Amino acid sequence: MVDSLAALDTKLKSQMSLTEVSLDSIFFDDELEALINNANPFSSVKAVSEKNLLNAYPFTYLCYQSTMIGYRYRKRIMLVSGCFTAKTLFTAQAMQQLPQDFQAPMFVLNKKPPQMIRRQMAQFDLSNNLINKCFVSDSRKIGQYLRAWFSQQAGKKSIYQSEEWQALYPELNTSQKLAEFLSISKKEL
Repeated sequence: MVDSLAALDTKLKSQMSLTEVSLDSIFFDDELEALINNANPFSSVKAVSEKNLLNAYPFTYLCYQSTMIGYRYRKRIMLVSGCFTAKTLFTAQAMQQLPQDFQAPMFVLNKKPPQMIRRQMAQFDLSNNLINKCFVSDSRKIGQYLRAWFSQQAGKKSIYQSEEWQALYPELNTSQKLAEFLSISKKEL
């Protein structure tokens, strides 16, 4: 799995283009959807205030700062990464703070990646927001999310030794190391 991530990393730039996409054509990829259904991260994120969106919110800047990545499937763009940005855009459009014809800049892959790569991209999107952007600081909740998004392999002590986890976070191979990285208790992590 680590080798496939390295191979993807070297080819990624040549396999995608920056494109403006209508929000009504963006849908979550089935791998991303499955992970969200296992543990919905949006329920832990502070709700977007209607007052905040009434001001001139820089939605296009958000798209560049927290990019979305997807691939074309029929007439849809299937999102594999950038779900928090997409959720913000969908909410703003539903609140009529974005025009119906808003075009979101995002990276579109030339072809649908293999299932394992799509899962890995979705796992990184979710776990990176959880671990590095710290939308949750409770070790119990962090542990619940990570155990829902990553599989524990047979014969391994925890998800932190699994191939899925190690491909993305090789240095954080124990709950103690993750707790130290996050400066939280390892209890229930």
